[in-house]
Amino acid sequence: MSKVAEISEVRSKLVEQQQQMGINKGVVMDGRDIGTVVFPNAELKLFINASAKKRAQRRYDELIQRGDNVTFDEILKNVEYRDHIDSTREDSPLIVADDAIEIDNSDMTLEEQFQKIYEITLKIIIKGYLSIYEFVMKFSIEGFSLQNLRLKESFFLFYSIRVVNTIHKF
Repeated sequence: MSKVAEISEVRSKLVEQQQQMGINKGVVMDGRDIGTVVFPNAELKLFINASAKKRAQRRYDELIQRGDNVTFDEILKNVEYRDHIDSTREDSPLIVADDAIEIDNSDMTLEEQFQKIYEITLKIIIKGYLSIYEFVMKFSIEGFSLQNLRLKESFFLFYSIRVVNTIHKF
C-alpha cells in the first residue's frame, strides 16, 4: 500500500469513489478491504488467499522474468510485512468478512481457480434468480400481476439464459 493510501482521509475518499463505481452493481473488485469496508453488503464475497511462501514465490518468479534483481527471501519478508501491516492497521484492516467464501489457491492452477470461482458464482446467481422467480410466483398466486404461468416461466427462462450468457463472456 502506498504511503498516501495510509492516510485515513484519502482511504475514505477512495472508498467513496469505489462505492460509486459499484452503485448499480455488476462490478468485480479486488482489494484487501473490498468485502468488509467498500461493499459489506455484496451478494458474493470471495476471500482468495495463498500461503505467504506461495505468494512470495509467484511474485519472485514474476520479477525475475521481468529482469529484476531480487532474492526470494526479500520478497517473502515483504509479503509477510505487508500482511502484518494490513491486518493490524486501525483503518480498514485486512480481515475475512463473516459471509465471505474462503479459497486457498496455494496449490491450484489458474484453470482450477477459474472453475471453482465460476461454480460458486453460478450457484449464487442462480439462487438470486430463483428468489426473483419465487417472488414473482408468490405475488402472481396472490393475484398481483403476471397473468399466466407461461409468462412466469418465460420470465425465469429469459433471466436464466441471460445469466449464463453473461458468465460465459468472462
